Amino acid sequence: MGPKPLEGMFGAVAALLLLCLPARAADLTLFDGKSVAAIVTDGGIPIGKAGDLLARDLAALSGRAPTVAKSAEGAKGTLIIVGPLDAPLIASLLKANHIAAAPIAGKWESYGRAVIPSPADPRQKALLIFGSDVRGTIYGVVDLTREMGVSPWEWWADVTIRKVPSIRIDGALRYSREPSVRYRAIFLNDEDFGLKPWAAKTYEPAAAPSAPRPMPASSS
Repeated sequence: MGPKPLEGMFGAVAALLLLCLPARAADLTLFDGKSVAAIVTDGGIPIGKAGDLLARDLAALSGRAPTVAKSAEGAKGTLIIVGPLDAPLIASLLKANHIAAAPIAGKWESYGRAVIPSPADPRQKALLIFGSDVRGTIYGVVDLTREMGVSPWEWWADVTIRKVPSIRIDGALRYSREPSVRYRAIFLNDEDFGLKPWAAKTYEPAAAPSAPRPMPASSS
């Protein structure tokens, strides 16, 4: 007995919708168990610092120390390229790969992410992180580390980064939204009571509070 007319119609519609859906972008491998992606930064000291922190996280996850450079020249394998929209390398790669900057241009602390052919070797891939401004670029790097498995409490609460056999991320083109809160900050109250003793016992012994001065003797 064949399918009922209504069931057949729904089946045809479902098949048509599946054909019309865009294909999911292939995942990008940043660590295959042997080699880890190299990092290229363009855009000044803060972006360079973000690249160094990303390298630290990748090393903790993979057990392999990635190279960090300001140029893709001579780089091998998969790359992670980081910089704001107005950095020369980033602007040229966006143009060459027909990636629109308009969705984040002029926005506050936003970033985009795309997988492109590596400028050092078109047979390899590169993850391009491009920000609307410096902080947006850095947030793009931080979001990548979260996707790789680094806890946001890694520094503040000493959550250990655990080694993984491989690192794969979503290779789809993405653009972040502007933050709902424009100015974000943290204020530590009673830092002498809580923060300095913790720092003195962990990474900054010099922060140990000095012994209190004795009260002067009364003249009476």
